[in-house]
Parts: sequence; structure tokens; C-alpha cells
Amino acid sequence: MVLRHREPGAIEAIPLQQCLRVGAHVPLLAGRTTDDLADDGHGDVVDQASGIFATATSRGLERFVVDKGVPRPIGVVPWPVPGRAFYLRFDPATGSALGIVRGGPESPTNWTQWSNALVEIDLATGVSTSIGLPAGLAFRFGLGGGRAAVATIHPEADTLTLIDRRDQALQQDGEVPLPAMSRPPVPGRLPWDPVGDSPAQRRAVAVDPTGALVAVSRGGDSEVHLVGEDRFDTFTVPTALDEGGQLYWPGAGRDPVGR
Repeated sequence: MVLRHREPGAIEAIPLQQCLRVGAHVPLLAGRTTDDLADDGHGDVVDQASGIFATATSRGLERFVVDKGVPRPIGVVPWPVPGRAFYLRFDPATGSALGIVRGGPESPTNWTQWSNALVEIDLATGVSTSIGLPAGLAFRFGLGGGRAAVATIHPEADTLTLIDRRDQALQQDGEVPLPAMSRPPVPGRLPWDPVGDSPAQRRAVAVDPTGALVAVSRGGDSEVHLVGEDRFDTFTVPTALDEGGQLYWPGAGRDPVGR
């Protein structure tokens, strides 16, 4: 079992059998650690095939393996664009970690001015590539069929960006304007602050296994948009989908770590 610690940053490895042997009622567990990690880790992925795991920090994508029970760093891949990622997803088909690198003002009240870029990093080689996205709040993203889809929230317009990930490159495959949400985050305030008596709304994104269709939610408005080539359909669901809800496309690759 591998744990990532923050402030102070550390990676800790605890043998699974040691975990299974302890009793209930919050037992104390301790393993072997390395403190060669920035203090601000946020976002993790693991490649079950290679045993490489990685954490997003201000230094870049920090990669590790467990060697004879001890976590061992194998290199930091700097973010290829200004800023840092906070949320990562792993694609087992390519062995790559993907994240949205956020740049611009540090204060989250200035979220409308944040710059965004989708970054893909090969966990084994450290080779990275990136593509720019619209400014604003890019919250989560979807993968499927060699494509990625990112919904960006901004007061001027919400946008779904479609990205082709094939041929070891990232290329824009279209931008689709999205109908505004009824209660989006408020400019000048924290983007997760409530709006009135309701949560600030977001969007969830899922891509079908072939990459042909993308579903994106309209948080708080009980709607999901289905986007494909020459189609944009909207259907309602029986719940509000507060804070974007959750979308998962059956048959798509399962992300065992991503929230």
C-alpha cells in the first residue's frame, strides 16, 4: 500500500500483509518512506503493469517505484507549460498520465483568468506533450477512444474542447459552445463557493469507448448534453446533477484512482 503525504511531503510504502494483520479501531501503521517529494502533492496515478506511480506537485510530475519495499524516486518531469496540475488520470492503453495544468493568478478568486493546458506524460519515459485550452475553470475531463474532452467554465462562454490524442500528439478536434448553467461559479469569488443557497455548479464529462460521442452535464439544471459529429442532443435526468454530478460510460477504461 502506497500513501502520499502532504506538508511535509513524503511517499510511504506499507506491506499489504502488515495492513491485514492489524486489528480494528484505528491501529497505528508505519512503513518505509522517502521525503524526496514536494510538500504540495495533489493528484495521483498508478500504472499497475509497470509499478510506476506518480504525484502532481509544483515541481512537476514526480514518479516513484517501490524497490525492495522502499519507495524510490525515478525522476521529476517538469510541467511543459507554466503552472501545475492538480488532478491526474491514467490511460492504461498508452501508459500515460494526463492532467490539466493551471497557470495564471494564484488567487482562486481570479479563476476567470486562469490559463489551462491538457498535458500528457509517458510515465516510463517522461516524454510530455501539451495543448492549450480556453481560460477559466477546467474541472475534470474525459478520455476514450484516443480522444479527450474538457469542459471549461467561463462567464463569457462555457466550452467543450475535443482533443485527438492519436499519433503520439495532442491536436484540437473542435470546440463546442455549451448552454450556460443556471448557477455557475461567481467571478471574483472562490469557484467552489455556494451561489445563494445552492452549490456552485460544475460539469462532468465522459467519452464513449470509441471516442465518437461525448457526454457533458449541465450541473444544477438536470441536463446532459450528448455531443458528436454534427449532433448536439440534450436530455433531462431526474436529479439536479449538483456540482456536475458524475458521468461514466459503460465499457470505457476504468480509472481506479481518479475521483
